[in-house]
Amino acid sequence: METQGYGEQYLKVETQEPERENRRVAIRRVTPLVAPVASSE
Repeated sequence: METQGYGEQYLKVETQEPERENRRVAIRRVTPLVAPVASSE
């Protein structure tokens, strides 16, 4: 699993202080990317 945080750039609410609405994260499964590939022999 990979997480990527957003919010320091591309703000939803323009402010210099921490803002709850600017907290965003994307989560994705990486198992298919690291699983061994079956060879077709």
